[in-house]
Amino acid sequence: MSLSFRRRDRDGNVHHYFIPFDPLAVIALVGISMGFALPALFAFRNVVHHSPLNVALAIGFALAVGFGSFAVAKLSVIHGGTLISFGPGLMTTPMRRFYVFGYVVMTCAGLLAALFAMVA
Repeated sequence: MSLSFRRRDRDGNVHHYFIPFDPLAVIALVGISMGFALPALFAFRNVVHHSPLNVALAIGFALAVGFGSFAVAKLSVIHGGTLISFGPGLMTTPMRRFYVFGYVVMTCAGLLAALFAMVA
């Protein structure tokens, strides 16, 4: 079995690309990921039951760090004169990294907060 992708080049010619794909490999990857995820979830549950205040403070700190990074990156664009912008298009490279870092940290902390609410 293979995945096929249809692409056009600059001249308008159509090319088909076939990539070998084994669906059983996806099943194996899902099984391996569950093998790692379930013990991590059980460990998180045990930590939450032993010290919920420390876990809540750590999640809150992670959310604050993520939002702070995001805000610093956005303030650089606002300082440049653009009040409303979407995405990191107008940012310098270091500010783009702050922007992405902030979003990644906020997403991870948000998922942990949701998991904390389910476990606690």
